[in-house]
Formats: sequence, structure tokens, C-alpha cells
Amino acid sequence: MCFYCYGKQTSSSIVKQRFKDAGIIVIHKCTAIRHALSAEKLGVDLVSIDGFECAGHPGEDDVTNLILLPLAARKLKIPFLASGGFGDGKGLAAALALGADGINMGTRFMATKEAPVHDNIKQQMVKASERDTVLMFRTLHNTARYPVFYLFIYLFSI
Repeated sequence: MCFYCYGKQTSSSIVKQRFKDAGIIVIHKCTAIRHALSAEKLGVDLVSIDGFECAGHPGEDDVTNLILLPLAARKLKIPFLASGGFGDGKGLAAALALGADGINMGTRFMATKEAPVHDNIKQQMVKASERDTVLMFRTLHNTARYPVFYLFIYLFSI
């Protein structure tokens, strides 16, 4: 079993006692090297280094994977995954060349026929360009990246 976490809910006692004693692999999402080093000290098994390219919450530092991944390779002693903007073998090769142990693909798998996502959303995702995302909640210091069409779905569901 694997537990993927981010934010301040990962305390040392939870990671070491509850999860690790139960044999659960703990992956911590980090958008900065300082967060990855803290997670490593807490005893997580590996970290997901999420560059500014990632969907969801890209953090507040706006640092891309081209900067973060080589830093992680130099500073971390635990394995790490590259997350954000990876969707094919070329991206995997690039991440491995930058020092990552693998990649995390999220959005790419949402468009597969196996994913329990409505076909209209999948079609919009496939049709979207690299410019079809928006950053929300910047002024709240909780930045989130969403495809533009998600905004319309949200706005029209209120």
C-alpha cells in the first residue's frame, strides 16, 4: 500500500509509527527542495518533486523541474519522482537524465478509456493546448492550476 501526502499533515510520529510500522510506503509531494529535505528527515520513503508545471497545487515558489530535479539529485538521499508536465517516454527520459528515479503522470491517465472521467472532459483535455490552464488562488497563497474548461464547469454548477 502507498500513501501520497502533501502539506503539514505529515508529522514525524504519523510517518514513523503508524504508516511505516504498517508497511505502508509514504510518498510526500514537494514543490521545493527545502520541503523535500524536511520530508526526508521525517522518514518518508520517497518524495514527488512537483515543478511549477504540475497540475493541482504547484506551490508558491514558481520553480520548474529543470531547476528542481538536478538539485534534488544532488541533495536527497532518498528516491524521488518527477511530477508535472510528464506525459510520454521523452519526458521520462528527460526526468531520468535530470536525476529522477521515475515520473508521476496524473493528467495523462485521466484521458484514458479506463479512467472514470466523463468523455466530454477527456475530449477537452486531449483538445487543449499548452496555454489552456489558469492559475487560481494566487492572492490566497494557495495557488492551483486548472484547465480552463474546469472553470466553466465550476462556474456553471454554482
